[in-house]
Amino acid sequence: MAQPSKFVLINEPYGVVSDPMDLVSLIDRKISLRMAPISGRHVGAVGLGFSRKVFLGINVELPGLPLHHSIHAEQFLVVNLMLNSEQNLTHLAVSSSDSVFHAPCGHCRQFLQEITEASIIQVLIKDPALGIQEFVTLKSLLPRHSNLLPDLLHVQQEVSPTPHNLL
Repeated sequence: MAQPSKFVLINEPYGVVSDPMDLVSLIDRKISLRMAPISGRHVGAVGLGFSRKVFLGINVELPGLPLHHSIHAEQFLVVNLMLNSEQNLTHLAVSSSDSVFHAPCGHCRQFLQEITEASIIQVLIKDPALGIQEFVTLKSLLPRHSNLLPDLLHVQQEVSPTPHNLL
């Protein structure tokens, strides 16, 4: 029997999430899974799949390698979805605390934009000090999104382990 994953929440009390705002309460789960020995910045991502299962992602820093070799929490989460045969990501929350949720970094925004059904991804922006708590589209977080790679923004790209010979 396969071991349950620490990075997929499908059992009670987490279960299937009906309200995407519930992702806020699950971010503390990722804090105990952190791996940031270089920067000390523990970033976690919580995502809601099309199946309504909750997936986790953490930043992974590799001692002895430069920081640019790290795995971002959003990248971890997308690979987690793939490994668990999840169809699509619908909602995403990224945080290094349990109260403030930021937009993904520019690198991760582009990474997320290139996956299947990126147009449906909603990203939580929450800052209690500013009184902000809302989901925004991933597309709205891309600067000049109407001019930036217009062909890719309207073509559904599939994330799969199959080589695409793009290089």
